[in-house]
Amino acid sequence: KGEYIKNELLSCEGVKSVTGLGLMIGVKTVKPVKEVIDYAIKNGVLVLTAKDKLRLLPPLNIDNELLTKALNVIKEALK
Repeated sequence: KGEYIKNELLSCEGVKSVTGLGLMIGVKTVKPVKEVIDYAIKNGVLVLTAKDKLRLLPPLNIDNELLTKALNVIKEALK
């Protein structure tokens, strides 16, 4: 699932880089990270920051349908 998330985000506009291990993922964004976080939270996806990166820490047992929905919200936030 971690590789799936990384690949999805790397192919998205608005992403400078994606790093992390497993499902603990950091995303360097083109937009200010606060804007991305505000959009994601308003649309039901809880995300964090780590300095100037967007931090994703989904539960290990997240199902694929929920993961896809959350990624779609994050992709919209990054545009």
